[in-house]
Amino acid sequence: MSSFAGDAIAVSKYFEKFQRLIKDHPGAMTLKGDHVLIERLPAVEIKTKAGLVIPGSIHTHRDTMADLSTDFGIVLMTGPGMWTDDNGDIPCDAKPGDVILLPSSVQWYSVFGHIAGYEPFSIGRVRDGQIPMWFGDYRKAFEVLSG
Repeated sequence: MSSFAGDAIAVSKYFEKFQRLIKDHPGAMTLKGDHVLIERLPAVEIKTKAGLVIPGSIHTHRDTMADLSTDFGIVLMTGPGMWTDDNGDIPCDAKPGDVILLPSSVQWYSVFGHIAGYEPFSIGRVRDGQIPMWFGDYRKAFEVLSG
């Protein structure tokens, strides 16, 4: 696991709780097929080489053309994958702890004391094939792509 993934896990509100649940209580919560449970991460803070924070980057990216492509999440848990007609299996590409670009098709849940929707630490579900990309360092990726 990269040091950046560790940083994303440290920011996550639910990752450690889900890992403890899976380890200490196997079968208490499972996903079917290629479903992936994700947590939306807070907005990215981007700094220039001089150390200045780019205005607006610590809040949301709603005022840019990249509104739908700058939201990131962390994978909390995955299902076992899909079965093919000839009894082969296709495991999920996503793994717990992966930082992903959130697709627009996330189904958000109202659980764990907050309202479902478009806010940091919301929990949602997508299918493995809907995840458009994985990041080793989403701060660096956003900085380079938006600069």
